[in-house]
Amino acid sequence: MQSYENNKTSITAEKKKTQDYIDYLTEYSKNSVKASIDPYNEARTELNWSIVTSTGHDDFEALLSGTNHADQITQAYVSYINSSIDYSSLASSLGIDKKILLELITVKGDYTINTVNVTVIGTSEEQTKKIADYISSQVAKNTSSIQEKYGEHTLVENKAATSTITDSGLVTTINDKMLSPNATMNDLLTKISTLQTTLATQQKSLSALSAPTAVSTTVEKDIVKYLMLGFAGGLAGMIVLLALIEVLSGKLLSEDDLSSGDGIKTLGIMPMRSSKKKLNKFDRCMMRRIDSSFGSSTEVSLAKTAANINTCAEGKKTLILVSGNMKQNVASLQASLQAINPEIQYLASSNIDANADELNKLGKADGVILVAERNVTKLSQLAKAAESVKNWKKPIVGSIIL
Repeated sequence: MQSYENNKTSITAEKKKTQDYIDYLTEYSKNSVKASIDPYNEARTELNWSIVTSTGHDDFEALLSGTNHADQITQAYVSYINSSIDYSSLASSLGIDKKILLELITVKGDYTINTVNVTVIGTSEEQTKKIADYISSQVAKNTSSIQEKYGEHTLVENKAATSTITDSGLVTTINDKMLSPNATMNDLLTKISTLQTTLATQQKSLSALSAPTAVSTTVEKDIVKYLMLGFAGGLAGMIVLLALIEVLSGKLLSEDDLSSGDGIKTLGIMPMRSSKKKLNKFDRCMMRRIDSSFGSSTEVSLAKTAANINTCAEGKKTLILVSGNMKQNVASLQASLQAINPEIQYLASSNIDANADELNKLGKADGVILVAERNVTKLSQLAKAAESVKNWKKPIVGSIIL
């Protein structure tokens, strides 16, 4: 009886999680402006500002690191538009959620010519102009505070350009299952379809469960019944788990996720768990499938990583370890590598866009090593860090996976 109740409770709970996520994605697909855009008739408004300043404001350390005065100001405006503008009132006036609004705004800094570029997309030109005008007014209000912090400069706003275009980046690719011409909506509908299949499987598993009779006729029948119930519950749980991991995580699950398509070398892989703890044969088999460093100690993995860095660094004297908000783990890795490899100076940053101090670290480095932790680091965080590194024209030496 207890086994039956446990299986029923487990499957029912997983079924509720799946239904809740289907409801969330369905509601989001109805409200999302980006998902409702016709990619062949996308409204777009382009804003850009030029920053004019004198190199006389550059201090000696900034000149040595390559982080000049204009670059610092450019980054300050990019950070302000991305993180400091209060978009709540604008979202309310448009009748949409703030999160939905932010999906329509892209902000980039061009550090070669020191310009700040903002792209606003939407379903109508009136909508994109309203958003762009609001951003422009907020930047104008904040110019004096950035001048006080970073020194005198002139911010020249160029005339905004609004047009209706075909957005190839928002068009569903030919290889994908075509549920919508809009790639964002297509992705949502694909996830919902997958989850609905999972939900149906969960319902079948729940229906297959039958309550045991009060008195069993034979011990043998009871054993067979409970074994079948346990197998059905375990199989359902495994199907649910695999489906949800595939659809929901968005996280780095293995080293293949980082190195498969971006050409970044993997310099080292730390074992996910201590190999000293005794495992059964099944556990060992599963660990080898998901962890290529399984069986190695952390010390051996660190030594191999340091050797690979020496080979790939090509004479670079200062390297910075960049991660997506893993301050403690990156600091520990920095200390370990520094002890093994003292001829190279290692710096660490958990968020290079956080402030000027973090940017100065990046400016001092000859190269960058991306650090990611499996089942923790989101691929979007790594992409954002890599984009910032490219903006500063710093070479990515490779990656280390924890």
